[in-house]
Amino acid sequence: MSDLKRAMRIYLKLASNIIIIICAAFMLIGFSLGVLLDPAKKGSTDYGSMLFSMYTLHVGTALIGINVGLITGTNKYFASLPFAKKLYIDVPLLCSSVLCAVYDLIISFCACYRGGTELMSDILVFTALGSMMSIIVTAVSGKKKFMILSGLMMCSMFFFMMLSKTGVIDNGLDLPLWAAFIIFAGVYAAAILISYLLLIWWWKTSNRADVQYQTINNTISA
Repeated sequence: MSDLKRAMRIYLKLASNIIIIICAAFMLIGFSLGVLLDPAKKGSTDYGSMLFSMYTLHVGTALIGINVGLITGTNKYFASLPFAKKLYIDVPLLCSSVLCAVYDLIISFCACYRGGTELMSDILVFTALGSMMSIIVTAVSGKKKFMILSGLMMCSMFFFMMLSKTGVIDNGLDLPLWAAFIIFAGVYAAAILISYLLLIWWWKTSNRADVQYQTINNTISA
């Protein structure tokens, strides 16, 4: 079994917290009901609030990553594993990115079915922004050096809440679908790249790598 598979198995086991999963599902489904059942009309205040909710609902996807990050970030056992780097860097990025992308695409195509391509374009952009927050928060959770950054990312939803009250996004973004997909892909690429660079820097400057290599050396010496 490869190191990635071992790390993935542990990560998924830690992520299988039924209470966290129920809370995450409640947020994801609850905030998306407006799009799924009765999308708001473009130009109304409700339309801006609906787009804002597409950002906020990603607190649900972040909850799972936050929980795992807090567990692995405070337990040196996980840092001592020979595949610890995969567990701390590769797997969280992979899992959060896939989870967010699958959800975003499902809700976007549902939006297209319910409200056409104009609604889908707006949903794609705002869900991608929410996913960016979720991916970065998942990456930095449980790491003391990033406590402020994690808090700022979570507080960003209040910025979007205030933005939705100004009426700026009540008419949407008026983007063609192809442009929305490009922005969608670009936001994801930026989120993954930023998260990866932060995690590599954290790994090199924290004692996690030292703990791992010390454990390996002790094992060889024994």
